[in-house]
Amino acid sequence: MVQPTSTVARDVTARARGLNQYMKRLESLHASGALSQTDISRAQAGALLAFHTYVERSLERLFIGLLMRRLTSSQAGVSSLVHIRSDVVARAIVSGGRNYVDWLPFEQHTLKRADAFLSAGRPFSTLARADYASLERLGIVRNAIAHESTYALRRFRVQFVDGRGLPPGQQSPSGYLRGQHRPGQSRFENMMADVVVTFAKLCS
Repeated sequence: MVQPTSTVARDVTARARGLNQYMKRLESLHASGALSQTDISRAQAGALLAFHTYVERSLERLFIGLLMRRLTSSQAGVSSLVHIRSDVVARAIVSGGRNYVDWLPFEQHTLKRADAFLSAGRPFSTLARADYASLERLGIVRNAIAHESTYALRRFRVQFVDGRGLPPGQQSPSGYLRGQHRPGQSRFENMMADVVVTFAKLCS
């Protein structure tokens, strides 16, 4: 059955909401002394990695759905340039024979793939650079957590730490995410909210 692309955006919103509620429960446990600083930091890192993985899967779901005409967009001119009925064949073509398909960074992977398989790359090409900057920020934090390499951590510091006067406890990826973007909203929640807005535009 053909579904609207808005179902993808809806599910990304639901996942963000669930992860935010999860972290709020754990922060309450930490505040009560039931969770150590190490435990809450690990939980925050895991929540960010889980969200990043879900975002990549959602980009793939949207792309494959449009490619195979299982999803329909309300945006004008969105159509597949190929006709594929088999999931296996579609994924093999999109992956180019690789076992895993990268979707982020968005400009490097998703946009190039969209240009090749979708008419004028739509709807992915309709996003302005500022619209998908949220995905880039998410990726920078994800790489700093997942790789802990000098390069990944330097990119994190340049993007989020340098010149911002953050306290020492908020200068690591996990500490940064747990810090307050504004009263009542953590930076993790804000980062997810920005990605939700990006998907809403992509799936409108």
